[in-house]
Amino acid sequence: MSVLTKKSRLTVLAGLFLVAVMSASTRLHASSITYDFLLSPNPGSIGGTGTFTVNDAPSFSSTPGVARNTVYQGASLEDLVFNIGGQTFNLAGYPSAEVVLQTLNGQVSLYDITFAEELNSGTNNRFDLQTSNPYTFSYDNEQSSATGYLTGLTQESSQSPIPEPNTLLLLGTGLFGGAALLYRYLSGARAN
Repeated sequence: MSVLTKKSRLTVLAGLFLVAVMSASTRLHASSITYDFLLSPNPGSIGGTGTFTVNDAPSFSSTPGVARNTVYQGASLEDLVFNIGGQTFNLAGYPSAEVVLQTLNGQVSLYDITFAEELNSGTNNRFDLQTSNPYTFSYDNEQSSATGYLTGLTQESSQSPIPEPNTLLLLGTGLFGGAALLYRYLSGARAN
């Protein structure tokens, strides 16, 4: 003889299912964000472009008019690429890079990127990029250099958005409700 009736078992299963859907949906909510930026040269210098991808949106201060910095490094900084003077520098060349985004009054801006990489080390065709806003790009076997600032932050549009947690919860509830109705219908058909 079962202690739980069919109805109470169904209620317990429904509760467990909703808890599972809600916990899974919050884990799925975090999505990567890619930003583009410019290496804006000082007069007579060389400029370029760059992109970086972070694992989550920056934090905003709850107090209006107060700036807040969000630091991305290690696992939270998924990708970083600089293109300048026909050369490409990337996160693989300097895994300890750091990106700092600043939020103020609902706006996100690029505060700083700390990065350093030398290409073609040990040859007569070396290139070097050092950033900590401003940037310095050394070329001609590191005999000449260009300087400027990191500016123009824009967020790329997402190609495949991840559903919001509430959307997943609604979908899960609908699927569970449909399964419960089908179960009741089939169990009623078996009884006749």
